[in-house]
Amino acid sequence: MSVVGQIPPAIAAALPAPAPDAPRAVFVRAFEYPQGYPGHTHRHRLAQVVYPVRGVVSVEASTGTSVLTRLTALAIPPWLDHRVAAHGNASLRSVFVDPDRHPTLVTDLVTLHVSELLHELIREAGRHYTDFDDDGGVAAAVVSLIVQLLPSMPTSVSCWKRRAAWPERVNSAAPLAYGLRFTRAMASCSDALRTTFMPPPC
Repeated sequence: MSVVGQIPPAIAAALPAPAPDAPRAVFVRAFEYPQGYPGHTHRHRLAQVVYPVRGVVSVEASTGTSVLTRLTALAIPPWLDHRVAAHGNASLRSVFVDPDRHPTLVTDLVTLHVSELLHELIREAGRHYTDFDDDGGVAAAVVSLIVQLLPSMPTSVSCWKRRAAWPERVNSAAPLAYGLRFTRAMASCSDALRTTFMPPPC
């Protein structure tokens, strides 16, 4: 009897071996950040979806800073420099995606508006299914649902506004009823909005 979410042995044998930095094609990690955790700038091969299930975090990238709370996440493409900081005690979940296995799942820096269902799936995946192996297929099914739901989440076009201390910028998100699959088509619009709303430095 097959279990929902389990990969048939014949198919599993044909899949490429896991990369050293990715035990699975998609996996979730849980992080607990103390109040005032400053983070550090880094980058990695894996795409990442940063999501706070509790508290507030900010993600700084070359294009500005996004402030995230519950039901708001940030998709970060591979090799993009970023820094994650905590404001108050924050419980964070990161969905990591191997771009060799899912090359189109996360390709742009974009804000996601997370549904209650996706919130629960990511929260539980981070709590129980970190490196699922002998779990009867339950974890694989949970992560499979996350992969299916991520592209359908509404995204935001980012309007970068000037703050008092240039060149720091804050992400003011305007929600749109489109998912990640529509992101590429919105790239030129996003650039135009940044040009319109962000004055040149003094």
